[in-house]
Amino acid sequence: MEIGACGNVCDECQLANLLKDADLSGIISDIAAESGLSPDVIREKFQCPGCHSSGNRCGNECEIRKCCVLSKKLDNCALCDSLETCKFIKDFENDGQPVHHQAIDHLRAMQDIG
Repeated sequence: MEIGACGNVCDECQLANLLKDADLSGIISDIAAESGLSPDVIREKFQCPGCHSSGNRCGNECEIRKCCVLSKKLDNCALCDSLETCKFIKDFENDGQPVHHQAIDHLRAMQDIG
């Protein structure tokens, strides 16, 4: 199981699972037709290889990724001594997205285990 820098379980990522949804095949086909690309290329463009890859889907806009992975060279924020005081973590946890709150809970549990 791969864990993102923010504590999200990659297999549970909403974007990744959205792309696997059979009901989206029509939407992906429409995008492919408009762009001139094949549906497989569209799916590939939206797949995320994870936080530690330059091709991740959060990109360089993700403050948690910039701090944890790029600056501190950590696998995830559970390895950081500033987890409980980090502004980026607090903002992420309190942005109204239940999945983000769960992600921070994952980090805390990992930190407790050591």
